[in-house]
Amino acid sequence: MTADFLVATLLKFEKRDGQYLSFVRNTISRVRDTGLLRMYTGKLAGLETQGDDAMHEVWVDPSKAPNELSESVLPVGFWYSLNGRQGKGNIMKPESQTNDSMFEETLATSFEGYFKQRFRGSANL
Repeated sequence: MTADFLVATLLKFEKRDGQYLSFVRNTISRVRDTGLLRMYTGKLAGLETQGDDAMHEVWVDPSKAPNELSESVLPVGFWYSLNGRQGKGNIMKPESQTNDSMFEETLATSFEGYFKQRFRGSANL
């Protein structure tokens, strides 16, 4: 879906001119996403969650983040902010900042739809 959306924005520049481009398509919490991944792959998928206090601690002192995060190209504070909000399932964008219907030729694929396609041969299906 993302590639289709990007191509559409390039081909139809008149639609995107002056727009804040983003798409939501499917709002899902990481808890639900992890459950779907377990269901469709048959594998144990882990979900690391951080409490608000732990997130604030890392924002104040990024050196307290796990090593795998401190080696990321993304700033640790950004990673914690994004994943903390996603884990709670409260990332929402105003309708004016989403372009779900601007490019009709892009097809929406939900997380569950993606997992069904990706893991079609799984014994669990």
